[in-house]
Amino acid sequence: MLALMGLALFEAVGPLPVAMQTLPGFLASARRIFALADREPPVMAPAVSVTVPEAGDIVFEGVGFTYPGADHAAVSDVSFTLSPGKRVAIVEPSGSGKSNLVALALRYRAASEGFVTFVGKPVEAFDPEIWRCRVAVLAQFDHLFSATISDNLRLGEQGVSQERIEHACVVAGILPFIEAQPQGFDTFVGAHGTKVSGGEERRLGLARALLKEAPFLILDEPTEGLDQETEDRVLEGVLEATRERSVLLITHSRACLELMDEIIVLEAGRIVSHGAPGEVLRRD
Repeated sequence: MLALMGLALFEAVGPLPVAMQTLPGFLASARRIFALADREPPVMAPAVSVTVPEAGDIVFEGVGFTYPGADHAAVSDVSFTLSPGKRVAIVEPSGSGKSNLVALALRYRAASEGFVTFVGKPVEAFDPEIWRCRVAVLAQFDHLFSATISDNLRLGEQGVSQERIEHACVVAGILPFIEAQPQGFDTFVGAHGTKVSGGEERRLGLARALLKEAPFLILDEPTEGLDQETEDRVLEGVLEATRERSVLLITHSRACLELMDEIIVLEAGRIVSHGAPGEVLRRD
């Protein structure tokens, strides 16, 4: 018994040196998390929220946004309407304020000027969490968790069937890659998606956004990291599969722009051109 007890104690005490080495890192992480949790959110939820309709128009009316302490606006005087079934493309070079438009649409930030409305009511009147259920987003820096491909895809819509998952992966052009893995949908993607390429990561995020049953779909650089042929094929499939949904495509690529209903060209956060695809593509 004494011999076995000695072995058991060694097994219990052995990990302590490694734990003490990693403790400072955990404490630093905890301080950062608590600092974020205690910080006042940039957009407060209304005391009494208005019911969010199932469908309607999202309208940006003279919208501008300036970061606190900045000497110039990141976005200024942006106006457009995203109606049910409409496809709008925002084309711009990097750093022209497109990601701010996504944050404003989702109420992660409040407009410094102008209004963002839905069915004629300011989005500030809606409960933020319920409002975000109406919008599916592929963000510019979408996150893959250290879990399986299936777990990451199901984050977009809980309880989704395997058939719908496979269909979304077909549309996103990622199903052949998944089927080529020994464990298929049970393949782990690693921390921050380190076990997949940049293009595969974007297409997994796209499939996750497609799975969310929301009337509005916002895609921020959905084909980044893809070659021209794959980019065209994926975007054509996405637009075909989302005919009944409103799509806001934010991109710096010309792929499939002719399939959009309206194109808006941004420079330095301002609209410099907008109109039908044939007109804008010919002029710009």
